Amino acid sequence: MTSLLKKKSDPENEHLKIVYNRFRNSVSREIRVNKEKHYNTYFVNCQNNMKKTWKGINELISSRAKTPVNISQIKTDDDTLINDPNKISNSFNDFFVNVGSNLDKKIPKTPISPLSYLRSRVENGFNFKLTTNADVMMLLLQLDDSKALGTKDIPIPTLKIAAPVIVPYIVNIFNLSLQTGNFPNALKLAKVIPIFKTGSKLLVTNYRPISLLPVLSKIFEKIVHKQLFEFLELNSVIYESQFGFQKNKSTLHSLIEIIENIRNCIDNSNYGCGIFIDLKKAFDTVNHNILIQKLEHYGVRGQSLKWFASYLSGRSQFTFCNSTSSEKKTVTCGVPQGSVLGPLLFLLYINDLPNISQKLKFYLFADDTNIFYQSSNLEDLQTILNRELKKLSLWLNANRLALNISKTNFVIFAAKNKLLKNVTLLINKKAIQQKNYVKYLGVLIDSKLTFKDHIMAVSKKVSRITGAMYRIRNYVNDKTLKGN
Repeated sequence: MTSLLKKKSDPENEHLKIVYNRFRNSVSREIRVNKEKHYNTYFVNCQNNMKKTWKGINELISSRAKTPVNISQIKTDDDTLINDPNKISNSFNDFFVNVGSNLDKKIPKTPISPLSYLRSRVENGFNFKLTTNADVMMLLLQLDDSKALGTKDIPIPTLKIAAPVIVPYIVNIFNLSLQTGNFPNALKLAKVIPIFKTGSKLLVTNYRPISLLPVLSKIFEKIVHKQLFEFLELNSVIYESQFGFQKNKSTLHSLIEIIENIRNCIDNSNYGCGIFIDLKKAFDTVNHNILIQKLEHYGVRGQSLKWFASYLSGRSQFTFCNSTSSEKKTVTCGVPQGSVLGPLLFLLYINDLPNISQKLKFYLFADDTNIFYQSSNLEDLQTILNRELKKLSLWLNANRLALNISKTNFVIFAAKNKLLKNVTLLINKKAIQQKNYVKYLGVLIDSKLTFKDHIMAVSKKVSRITGAMYRIRNYVNDKTLKGN
C-alpha cells in the first residue's frame, strides 16, 4: 500500500497528469468550438426549412447515437414469426401493394355511377406543350443533392455535372413521351422503404411506406404538373374551398375560413356542426378507371388522356429493408406515392365531393375533409345532417373510397349560454363520435371557440422548445438561438 502511495505522488506521474489534462482540455475546447461553428452554419443554411432545423436540434439533444432501423422479425396473419430477410421484405411489399385493392373489396357495391356527381363539363381541351432544354436544365439544377434516390439512380451531384451533355437527350425522351402518349416504363418503378409508426414492431400494418421514384420521373412530372395546373386554374376547375397542394393556399387559409364560419354561426345564436372526415388510405384506393373518366370530364382528352392512362398503368414497386430487396409487384390502384403529380390527381378525384349536397359546406385540404352545417334548432340540425350523410356514404361507395369511422368525429358549436344536448349522427348505420374539441390541421377547435385546449397544448409545446433551446445553448451562439 505504501509503495502505491509513493507511486501516486511520484513527480513524474504528476507531470504526466498535468500534460494529459492540458491536452484533454485543449482537444475538448477545439471540439466545442468547431461543433459550435458547424451548427451555427448549419442552422443559418436551413433557417427556412423546419424539418432540417429540428433534425439538427435533435442531433444536439439526443443522448443516444442513432442506429439504422433493423426489422429483425415480423408476424404473419396466423401469428407465425418470420425472421428471414427475404420473406420480411416480400411480406412488406405484399401488404403495401395490396392495401388499396384489399380495402376496395370491403366497400359496398353501388349502381350509382361516380360520374353522376360531376357538374360543368370543361369544354376546353388540355394539350401538352413540348418542353425545352432550359426548362429541364433549371429543374435538374434545383434538385436537392441530399434527397434519397430511387432504384438505379445516378447521384444528383453527378447528374448536375453531366447536365450540359445529357439534358438534350432527356428533353428528347420527354417530348417523345408527350407526343406518343406513352410514359416510359423505366420511370414507373418505385423503391419503397417501410417506416415504423407506432404500436407493435412485429405488425406490417404499423409501418408506412416511403416511396422513392426515379429522379428523372420527378423532373418530368414537374413539367406536366405545371402545364396541367395552369390549365385547371385558367378554367376554374378545382373546388374553391380546396386548400391542399395549391399555390397561395395553405392550412392557415383553410383554418381562417372555417373558424370565421363558426364564429358567424355563434354570433347569430345558431347551432353549428363540424364533421371531420377521415378516409382510410385515400391515396392508395384511387380507382384508375374512375380517375381517367374524371380527367376527361375536366378537359384532359385525346393524346393527353392517353399519356395519363399510361402514367397510371403498369406501375410496379419493390420494398427494401434490412439491405434486402423484395420481388417486384404491380400496383393496380392508387395515385403514385412520393410523386409530384399524385396529389394533384387526387384533388381532381375528390373535386366533385361538394356536389353531393346543397345544404352542407365543405372545406377540403387534400384528404382532410371538414363538413359544416348550422341551424337555429338542434333537432332539425340532427335530422338534416343524418339525411345528408347518407348522400356522403353513397358518394364514397361510388368512388371506391372508405371511411375510417373510428377517426371520424364531430363537434357541436354554440354560444356559451346555449344548452347543448347530445346529438346522434350516423354513417352506414354507425354512430360518429361527438367531441368537445377536435384537432384539425394542427389546431384544437373547441365547441365554444375559446381555444383553451389549443392554448394549453401550445404552452406545453413552447415549454418543450424552451427546454431544447436550453440544452443546445452551449453549441450555438445567441444569434442562432434567436433565429436571426
